[in-house]
Amino acid sequence: MKLIFNSDILYADSLISSSLPNQLSEFFNKCTEHTQEHEVIIPLTTLLEFDRKQKEFADKERKNLKNAKEEFSKYNIKYNDFDPNEKIQEPDLITLIKEMGIPCSVEEPNILDYQSAHEKACSKISPCPADQKSDEMRDLVIWEIANRIANENNGAILLSRDKIHTHHRGDEIAVKSNLLRCNSFERAYEALNIETVSAKKIKSLLEKIKQELIGSELPIHDNYQIISIEKVKFVNNENGITKASCNIKLNSGTGQEISAKMDIDFFKEESLYVSFSDIIVGKSESKDIVIELEKKDISNIKYQNSIKKLKRITKD
Repeated sequence: MKLIFNSDILYADSLISSSLPNQLSEFFNKCTEHTQEHEVIIPLTTLLEFDRKQKEFADKERKNLKNAKEEFSKYNIKYNDFDPNEKIQEPDLITLIKEMGIPCSVEEPNILDYQSAHEKACSKISPCPADQKSDEMRDLVIWEIANRIANENNGAILLSRDKIHTHHRGDEIAVKSNLLRCNSFERAYEALNIETVSAKKIKSLLEKIKQELIGSELPIHDNYQIISIEKVKFVNNENGITKASCNIKLNSGTGQEISAKMDIDFFKEESLYVSFSDIIVGKSESKDIVIELEKKDISNIKYQNSIKKLKRITKD
């Protein structure tokens, strides 16, 4: 999974040298523990902001050392002379991330990213708010980069707290590009669980009944997204039906978060029954929802499959 960072998530409150801030280090360590490989993508805009802030911290430290030298000289205190510029070095962010064992690269905006961001800023096109007072070009450039990378890689995660990136105005675009937006490391941890084998299976089953889900009492819109699928359990029954349960979180597509316990019965790749319980919409509890899908004659399907297997065996 490609992990794209905005500068309000990827930052440090002071000058760093040999290691990243704890929260970033913990997150990257968790990423390396996953069985699937993740890659960190740093938009050039984010890197430039990070480097600018680190230079400010470094310049302040250099000034402090220079002032200290002047104080020593003022009071005739002996010391080994040194160059503050040599003592204080600005960090190489990309190298620090790579040293943690996770691939990392810088993504420069292309001309189409700039053109699309420029059009959205000038014409107030989503995800820009209609009453926006400033252009927010830098945020829109990162938005374009994130959606482009998601389109190219069948999905990506954007870690950002910025309103341009997280508001439900951008839901339709994000759904089309399969871009998940996470406003915290905690939410990113949840999103990464979607990539486990068991969670992928649940997600695949739900994708096939998307219209049934949208048409149910579950308060989701066409632009809904699955945020996380956790604690997945499968039980295989003698009749060939598999029962699965999990905890699921959804973005409704209209700005609400929905969490629930979900149970789903399926035969091979065909979902038969889905139920949602312990539903929380925003901060309010909701009644349980049951979705009964088109009834399948399981016995007939099993019979036909057995006949096919016998025919293959006899041909051999």
